[in-house]
Amino acid sequence: AALNLGMLFLLVDSGLYVRGEARKKLHAAAEHNGFPMVGIGEFLDIAEIVQRHHLSFPETPIA
Repeated sequence: AALNLGMLFLLVDSGLYVRGEARKKLHAAAEHNGFPMVGIGEFLDIAEIVQRHHLSFPETPIA
């Protein structure tokens, strides 16, 4: 949905909801569209991740 709305999203790969082939496809789509991906352990560093991504893609507004 975020992609269709032109919104940035952060993919948190926890492995809880999406597994197997669907997980691989989600990873590929996120990577193809330049969306940052983090593991569950990195989730607490979300502010730093958003800032780092914004520096790489300054045309993307931070909400």
